Amino acid sequence: MRTIWIITILTIALPAFSGTVRAQIAAPRLNPVAIDSSLVSPNRLIPAFNPAVLPWSGASRVAVGRSDLEVEVTVLGITQSTNTGEGTVVQGRYVGESFALAAESHQFELTDISTGALSDFDSSLVAAAFRFGDMFSAGVSQQTAEIVNTTNTDSATLPLLGATVRIGESIFVGLATGEETVENTSAGISVEADRTVTQIGVAYLARDGENGLHLEYYRQTVDAIDDPSYGTEDEQESAAFTVELIFSNVLVGYESMDNEISSATGTVVTDVGLTTISLGWVPEEGLSIVASLQEEETTNAASGNVFRIETTVIAIAWLF
Repeated sequence: MRTIWIITILTIALPAFSGTVRAQIAAPRLNPVAIDSSLVSPNRLIPAFNPAVLPWSGASRVAVGRSDLEVEVTVLGITQSTNTGEGTVVQGRYVGESFALAAESHQFELTDISTGALSDFDSSLVAAAFRFGDMFSAGVSQQTAEIVNTTNTDSATLPLLGATVRIGESIFVGLATGEETVENTSAGISVEADRTVTQIGVAYLARDGENGLHLEYYRQTVDAIDDPSYGTEDEQESAAFTVELIFSNVLVGYESMDNEISSATGTVVTDVGLTTISLGWVPEEGLSIVASLQEEETTNAASGNVFRIETTVIAIAWLF
């Protein structure tokens, strides 16, 4: 059901995947303003996120950010730019002694270079979590996303339940799962289907004054869909890791994800690679500013066609 949206970007049927690396499955990021710019990809509207990490995330904060991107397509060895886009995000987080809340809104506009046609993207997140002593936390969240273009609308809603276990001072294990509802509306007709999303990760997280370290590895599984009214969606298996280092309040971050989209026979039909490099000023409290460069590359296994999103992000946050 995503083919129409893919055509508006690529003018060909090239399957793609929104490989987001929020890397908040076992432990929170040291980057206080994480913008998942690859949300605009067609097949996966909602990023990985475990609400149970919130109580471990340090200071409360408010944040805003802006992202600019360019979409390129390589077909038969010929590369051309097809779309440009820009977006804004507003985030808020309250972290108490045993209770935490988070809210986020992301709006994005994508422009077709050749026709000028616009596509609008909106997403939101609300989450709450409790910490039980120094070893365990549990949380709930609701994530929604919608992308609208001239011919159809794709949307997704994902309620999640999550938990984390803290081992010692710095080791965290996290698990989250939920039933995602995806919906497509075209020519006034809406169809929807459900699929299970499961996330599990392990992390090392330490922050001591001006210095900090975050290492994380997680896996995410998105079940296939085979519904008579909705159609089919392939299964998705992704693995990702994060390295974030803060030294004298200077943040350097590197994130990488590999995702395989497989058909019902187990054959990989699409491979996605996503990398993000971040640099910023991130004290424990006060003003933070982070710049990030993100590249998502989706390769169709059969044709070899490549779909690429390159994004720059500037974001500021006030931690208190």
